[in-house]
Amino acid sequence: TSVDIASDGQLYVGQDNGTLHGFLAENGTGTCTATLPEQFRATSSLVSGDLLICTERHFVTQEQRIGIYFRSTGALQQTQTLDLDPVRLFDRDGQHILIFGNRNGHGVVQDRSIIGGGGWEPYTWPVPVTAVEHVGGDQWLVALANGDLQRFTFSNAGSLGIGNTPVLNTLAINPVTGLVYGGGNGQVVQINPSTGAVSQAWSVAGNVRKVLPLL
Repeated sequence: TSVDIASDGQLYVGQDNGTLHGFLAENGTGTCTATLPEQFRATSSLVSGDLLICTERHFVTQEQRIGIYFRSTGALQQTQTLDLDPVRLFDRDGQHILIFGNRNGHGVVQDRSIIGGGGWEPYTWPVPVTAVEHVGGDQWLVALANGDLQRFTFSNAGSLGIGNTPVLNTLAINPVTGLVYGGGNGQVVQINPSTGAVSQAWSVAGNVRKVLPLL
């Protein structure tokens, strides 16, 4: 249900049995298993300090939550309700996370305290968000459902349109080159995050759900 490479270099995989597993990327050795509340599935995850944080959705009711677990053991530390449909979350500064998602047909970014869950919403887009990637500093590349490509800057709570692409399901930065890969229906595109320009495109079979650059 989710696949994420976290800041600790480990791969975290959410599975349809309601678990979230951590693996060493170099050899696949399991490191921890978090068991989510009954009927919930992980949809995105990250590591912040000694915590493993994930967005989780109820399999039947579609209720959305934030789950906070201890990274070393997988034990549940805290659950928080979430009033939007999350697309992706990011660790902002070790004490806050940014959650990009959708509510009532609009895209939104929520700045949220890890402990307690309080916060604010720096920006709202008029159409849903479909994919997001952190491109450095306090800037994120945001793909919208109408094909618009936006660059969101947290420090000034602003967003700037920098280009147009096919509708993208996923964005992933290659930290070596600084280029971003976007996956959509039947293709993968390479994007310059500074200009929004698409420099290359590859046709693939099917709808791309996730791109993970191999370093």
